[in-house]
Amino acid sequence: PELREIYSMLPKATKDHIREIWGKDEMLIDVANLDIAFGYRKKSLSTVFDKDEAERNSLEKLFHFVVTRMLYDYARVMKHMSVADAETFSKSAAVRVRRAENMWQALVHEVKDIYVVKNITTSLDNIKSNYIMLMLYGVPVMDIVKDTTVAWIEASKYRKTTEEVALLKAKLAKGYTQGSTKRIENEIARLESNLSNSPVHELMVAGMMPTIVEDVGAVDDPYSYKAGFIHKMEKFTNKINPHVKNVAKHVYMAHDTPQYKVLSQITQLSDFVGKYALYKHLTTRKHNPIAKDVAMQEVSDAFINYDIPMHRNLQYLDDMGFSMFNKYFLRIQRVIRGRFIHASGKMAGMMFFEKNVTNLPTILDSSVLLRFGNNPFSLGALNYPSALGELPALKMVSSIF
Repeated sequence: PELREIYSMLPKATKDHIREIWGKDEMLIDVANLDIAFGYRKKSLSTVFDKDEAERNSLEKLFHFVVTRMLYDYARVMKHMSVADAETFSKSAAVRVRRAENMWQALVHEVKDIYVVKNITTSLDNIKSNYIMLMLYGVPVMDIVKDTTVAWIEASKYRKTTEEVALLKAKLAKGYTQGSTKRIENEIARLESNLSNSPVHELMVAGMMPTIVEDVGAVDDPYSYKAGFIHKMEKFTNKINPHVKNVAKHVYMAHDTPQYKVLSQITQLSDFVGKYALYKHLTTRKHNPIAKDVAMQEVSDAFINYDIPMHRNLQYLDDMGFSMFNKYFLRIQRVIRGRFIHASGKMAGMMFFEKNVTNLPTILDSSVLLRFGNNPFSLGALNYPSALGELPALKMVSSIF
C-alpha cells in the first residue's frame, strides 16, 4: 500500500516518462534509496490499529490489547457506558493514540525551540564552533571574518529580494496589476538579475540555506495543538491586563516577538555563513583549489544537511523526544573522522587547547568517543518544565537569586 501511494503521488510527467522507459507503470528502486528519494510518512503507534490482526507482530498485539482494554475499562468505570458502547469507544484507539502523540510532539517541539533558538547560549556556541571548524579546514581567520560578514549581509538581501519577487509574481498571476503589468515584469527581471549576481546565489540554488534545525517547530501551524491550546486559553487570558500579557509573551519569547525573530535568523544563518566561507576557500585558494561541485558536497557534509531524512525509527525517537538531536550527533561523527584523517595535527592541537587553555565549544564535544557511558535517552515532553529555566529572562532572574 505504501509503494502504491508513493507512485500515485508522482507527477503525471514522471509517470509518462516511466512508461516510456520501462513500457509499464513500474520503476525499480533500490530499497536503500527509497526513503531518500521519496520521503515517507512519519511513524506512529496508531498504525498498529490499521493492520489486520494476522499482520501484527507480538509487541503490536500486546500494545493493541493493552490500549483497547484501557479504553474499554475507562468507558465502563469512568463514563458508566454499557458493554456495547464501551466496545465501540475502545475502537477509537487509533485516533486517541495519534492525538496523544501529536500533543506530546507539540511539547517536544517547544522544548527543542527553547534549547536551539531561544537559548542565546546555543546560538553563540554554534557560531564559535563553526569558526573553529573553518580553521580546521585551513580557512585563514581574516577570511573567516570577511566572508562570513559578506555572507550574512548578502543572504539577508537575497531572502528579502526573493520575497519581493514572489509577491510581484503573485500579483501577475492574479491579474492584480492595476494597468502596470509591464512595470512589474521589468521589476521582476531586475530583481531576478540581482539574485543571479549575488555572491551567495550558487549556495542558495544548491539548497545550502538550512531550515531551522532539528524540527524545532519555529513556524507556527494554525491547525496544531499548540494553536488550539492558545485559542482555548484566550477566554482566560483576555481577562489579564494587556501589559502583563505582553511582558509574559516577551519573557517566553513568542514567535511574533522581535527577539525571537532575531534569534531564529541567527540560528539559521550561522551555519549558512560558515558554508559560504568554506565554499569560497575551497574554490579560490591558491594551492589545490577544487571544482565547485566537489566543494559543494564537501560543504554539505561539513555542516550537516538537516533536510535529508533519518531512518524512520530514529526519526520517531527524535520526534517523541526520547533521543533528541540525532541528526547532528550521528552525522557530525563523519566530519570529526574526516578532520582526524586530513588535519590530524590541527585536531590534536585543538584537543590540547580545549583541555588545557580554553573551554570553547568544538565539534569534539559531540564525538562518540567522549559519549560512551552517557545515557542517550531523554524524557521527551517531560523536559518542558526544566527547559523553561533556559529562557534568557528566567535564567537572568534565577542567577540573581
